[in-house]
Amino acid sequence: SSNSIILSFSLPAVSCIKFKDALNIAVGTSTGQILMFDIRSNKPYFIKDHNYNLPIKRIDFHTLNDDYVLSIDKKICKIWNRHT
Repeated sequence: SSNSIILSFSLPAVSCIKFKDALNIAVGTSTGQILMFDIRSNKPYFIKDHNYNLPIKRIDFHTLNDDYVLSIDKKICKIWNRHT
């Protein structure tokens, strides 16, 4: 008989996407994180967590200062700087 170990993990689903411009994209997840990507890289350059484990419903960039990001889940709307 052989012993086998079954590893199980799940990745969060994408719940919303918003392009900032041609190279930068914000991805909201089903587990409440926002990942900021430069599309030339496969790794996010910034991750923000809402800390409620609820799906992100919407992401927007401020119209006058696109360093500020608005992210919304079922419980809260956060406004944050995408660099800090």
